[in-house]
Amino acid sequence: MNRLHAAAIALCVQFPAFHAPEAMADEQVLRKYLSGRHVLLSRREGGAVYGTYYFFHTHYCSSARYVIYASSVKQTVLGMEQRQNWEVRGTWKIVTRQGQEGVFYQDTEGGTDFVPLRMQPDGSIFVREGISFVPQGRAGC
Repeated sequence: MNRLHAAAIALCVQFPAFHAPEAMADEQVLRKYLSGRHVLLSRREGGAVYGTYYFFHTHYCSSARYVIYASSVKQTVLGMEQRQNWEVRGTWKIVTRQGQEGVFYQDTEGGTDFVPLRMQPDGSIFVREGISFVPQGRAGC
């Protein structure tokens, strides 16, 4: 698994409230919500002064492909910044593992990752604290 997956996919997702019909499984709801959507995931690592910010523009294509345009900004001494940019492509699908729905990613280099998503009663989705999720519109696929 590359560092993008370790950083980008461990997220706390907050979807705008949406409610699925009772007959529709969470798997279907997640697939329908993410398919064709561009989202911005962001998080921060490190101390109060010299932290690193990560930004992941994630495009969930309807064709079950994804592309992530990622960047990081690290605060250094004397107010300087170190910036990096990279991208990852692959396929995504919603699956259930050990009773938990989530996103399964396989990048073009063969790396895989499964990220469990837990749908909350208010329509939000929770994975982990510390990551923001902001819908950006349609995916650029």
